[in-house]
Amino acid sequence: MPGIGDDAPDFSGNDFINDTPFTLSDHWGKVIILAFVAHW
Repeated sequence: MPGIGDDAPDFSGNDFINDTPFTLSDHWGKVIILAFVAHW
């Protein structure tokens, strides 16, 4: 489990604005805002 100051683990998902797949490592060095949303 990563700690404070460690790199985030790589993962993939879908960009909900463009509906395109992404991988976190493709955006190395950039500021990323993640929104985890659940529709129950």
